[in-house]
Amino acid sequence: MHDFKVEKMENSMKIKAEIEALGRHYGNVDANLLQALDSPLMNEYVEIVLCADHFELVLGGLDKADELVGLARSQGFEEDVVSMFQAFAAQFSGKMLYTKLMPERANEPGSMYFVSVEPWTDVIAFLAAHSFSPAVLTQLEAAIGKSKICFLLGFSFDPDRGGLVVKAYHLHDLLAGDAGRQPFLVSYRFGRNVFDPRPKLYYAKAKWSDFSAQPGWTEVAALGDQLFADRYEMLQGVSESGKQKAYVFRHDIRESENFSLKSYNYYVEEGNRLIIAGFLALSEQAFRNALAFSPGDIDALNRLGYACLMQGRYVEGIGYARQAKAMNPNVTNLIWLWSNPIAEQDAEIARLTAEIEVEPHPERYNARGIYHFHKREYQAAKEDLLKAIELEPFYSEAYNNLGGTYIKLGEFVEAVKSCTIAHSINTATNGSNIVMAREALRLIVDSEQRPSEASFIALGKYYYQLDFFDEAEQCFLKARDFARVSLT
Repeated sequence: MHDFKVEKMENSMKIKAEIEALGRHYGNVDANLLQALDSPLMNEYVEIVLCADHFELVLGGLDKADELVGLARSQGFEEDVVSMFQAFAAQFSGKMLYTKLMPERANEPGSMYFVSVEPWTDVIAFLAAHSFSPAVLTQLEAAIGKSKICFLLGFSFDPDRGGLVVKAYHLHDLLAGDAGRQPFLVSYRFGRNVFDPRPKLYYAKAKWSDFSAQPGWTEVAALGDQLFADRYEMLQGVSESGKQKAYVFRHDIRESENFSLKSYNYYVEEGNRLIIAGFLALSEQAFRNALAFSPGDIDALNRLGYACLMQGRYVEGIGYARQAKAMNPNVTNLIWLWSNPIAEQDAEIARLTAEIEVEPHPERYNARGIYHFHKREYQAAKEDLLKAIELEPFYSEAYNNLGGTYIKLGEFVEAVKSCTIAHSINTATNGSNIVMAREALRLIVDSEQRPSEASFIALGKYYYQLDFFDEAEQCFLKARDFARVSLT
């Protein structure tokens, strides 16, 4: 059996050894930093930032505001930085949060950050409510241009800039620039009354060979390559004066088969947030940027299809969705949500199979059918659910689950029958499956009895919601034919 506790401990020891090696190189591991290495946050998120003359340590975690505030205060952060961080965390919850520690940097003890992914209008309103001058906020709006989403927000302290400093980041429009290596992220620094118009640029997928031979950097790049090589995602930051930093994403507890910082596409997340905010055209631009950032990204293709489809370009949109599905048959749209990682489903199916061999209980068949459903193995799910009903003829939950499975098999009449039986046994049964099946039948009948551009679009959109991309495309093509006829 895999021992995750041992793996976590070994990883933590490796990271501490790497930090000690950096300390020997830079000569700046102080008592505060050593204290931070014992923080439970070391098991959540660790980022190591290499500079020419010092290194920085970033610890973080999802919704870990209290822990990060405690760490910041123990490290001597300015109260203005901590209080702004707390205020933002209170207003915008559920974020990935970070605290950056800077060993022996007395003038700048550290920074606190959010993966914000919030509309600039909301972020600027927050800053206005916390005494940032209208002139500064006007300059910020001019600097970010057409960007609608603040991707990252940080708070720091710099006496040379009047105390509290905000670091505000937005994604760069890759499609607007020339071909070649482009920054993907841009940031601006400003205080309550002073705005610095000079941007800092960040380049993704950096390699140690990308760092120019500035003073001290030959040795730093060699050490970084020795410690980290290309095992982790790395960014290159370049300041307005040309100074550079290497950001090594060393550890993230969220890493899994479904999430990796090596393949994380920032533009997909921006596009999803733009959809929520109602900016469909801009979300399309974000997903096109996502494909420029990572060609062949299946999620980006699929979501681009959604954005086009929701703007009324149905044939184009479903074409992108079908491309994504051809690359990964398990792809789904933004409406139909799935749960449980595949590894977990496989393990549960194996467990239930072993238990069924000992005792073929209806609840075990029902449970295994659900796991098959989430693996998109609908025929296997159907067989398990029918077996559960055979063993327990009044098993309302199994009838309802069978109805949902019939929907995914496109057997809507059978879905209605199965869900109707479920409700006759137990009137408290969840009614979403029977509603979906009846709506599908209504739209099919409408398109057959009153064929029109509108009826085929409505049916196509519904098929799309059910992940029947091929059927959706046929409907949209028929709708286009009707539209052409109406124009002649």
